[in-house]
Amino acid sequence: MPEIKPVDVMSLNDENVPGVRRLGELFCSGRSAGECVAWSGAQKVAAPGITFGQFQQDVAALIAVLAAGDNEGKKWALYCEDSYRFLVGLIALLHSNITPVLPMNIQSGVIEALARRVDGFVSDSDVLSSQVALGIENNTLPVVTLPLSAVKSLSSEESMKLQSAIDFSARTIEIYTSGSTGDPEVIVKKIGQFEEEVITLERCWGDSLGMVAYVATVSHQHIYGLLFRLLWPVCTGRIFFSTRFEFPESMAAAIKKFKESEGGRVVMVSSPAHIKRVSENAGLTNIGLYGPVTFSSGGPLAFDANMHYQSITGSQVTEVFGSSETGGIAWRSLREGVIESDDNLGWIPFEGVELSLVDGLLEVKSKHCVASDDAFQMADKVEFLGDGRFLLRGRADRIAKIEEKRVSLSGVEALLLKHDWLSDAKVVVLEGRRQCLGVVACLSTEGDETLVLLNKRVVVDVLKEYLSTVFEPVILPRKWRFVSAMPINAQGKTVVSDLCLLFDNAEIKDEK
Repeated sequence: MPEIKPVDVMSLNDENVPGVRRLGELFCSGRSAGECVAWSGAQKVAAPGITFGQFQQDVAALIAVLAAGDNEGKKWALYCEDSYRFLVGLIALLHSNITPVLPMNIQSGVIEALARRVDGFVSDSDVLSSQVALGIENNTLPVVTLPLSAVKSLSSEESMKLQSAIDFSARTIEIYTSGSTGDPEVIVKKIGQFEEEVITLERCWGDSLGMVAYVATVSHQHIYGLLFRLLWPVCTGRIFFSTRFEFPESMAAAIKKFKESEGGRVVMVSSPAHIKRVSENAGLTNIGLYGPVTFSSGGPLAFDANMHYQSITGSQVTEVFGSSETGGIAWRSLREGVIESDDNLGWIPFEGVELSLVDGLLEVKSKHCVASDDAFQMADKVEFLGDGRFLLRGRADRIAKIEEKRVSLSGVEALLLKHDWLSDAKVVVLEGRRQCLGVVACLSTEGDETLVLLNKRVVVDVLKEYLSTVFEPVILPRKWRFVSAMPINAQGKTVVSDLCLLFDNAEIKDEK
């Protein structure tokens, strides 16, 4: 077990970590125009490498488009499927003194709500453009779609301006995530906090990783993906894959193509949901020869799933625990063959992170926190071990992780209760081979009449379609129970265990 040493938070700066560049210094970093920045994972792309010179040109072109309007000091939403295009949008917005706002997804309800709070959109998604056009009454918001159809060459004045170091540390990014009340929660973080966290990651693992390329299964629209698959490689001169890989087979093919073309190694940025799906037939057998390290975050990885993944791939998993509000808090790395015990499952706090226990819940203080000057209380129950590590012992709120997507159970319930067919609704997390949500609901008079007239399958389909305006498909409840009244105990309370008993223990499947 590595020794845990306290580090003065104020000592973390780029002078301690050679090669780390802040976001306002990317174009004065001395990188050659022909150096590769990003790599496309698409198998049919003839020239998958995107050069630093192209990156600089694309950013300058978007800056010119944004400068055509009165946008300085305003807020623009940024959503891209492609990580390279997202990076272009992010850097261009910062250089234009526009606050980037990152939506958690582009479901119609999310975009409609967001449109009332921003002044424009940058995206590579035609879906988002149509959502904005169709979902907003009297819409006048501009939408800039990437890639731009025409990119002009940089003038010497524009090139010099981009190559000047700018301090973005006080600028902010607004990130939307599932709040504990059900409504999307806005988390505001400074660019300097992201930069300091990159420095922390590089100090922790930079030397051991070397010059790897970052390949990911997670989105950059959330803080974990934004940091690990995008900002970390960009600020340290490493390559990142612009494509996100949903399936291990496509990831394996892309890694092998990169290995054949560039001859380099990769580091995989993933999540428990993706890791536990890797099988012997997924194409990742012995992929550890090319990618010896896999990062995982979004929730604790089950011990058996961890060992199974490592036995197949030969890639050691390093788990990262944190939240959107706090950034990275701690990490752990279990070697293949270790025994599942409290001593082996402890989390090691990152340098510069101060932890304490208040009313049984974890309290965090670090430069990465939204409340960097004060302690931030988590909803996580923990138990401290004697050597500075700690164990997770569950949560005290109603935020759940489904396929590593954070979802408020209260939020799902609140939306359901707005539907005319329901008079009451409770949402629970159901465990099985695949974790999912279950709904126990009482129908209103109108709902009862609809159920008799149609059938349960139609009612469930309509309710799921209704929820899909806000929640992503992977989050939608897969099991439904309609009851005349909610079960209550002797104290007159509805408890989760009683709700779960309404669902059978068979393997969970979509219920129609």
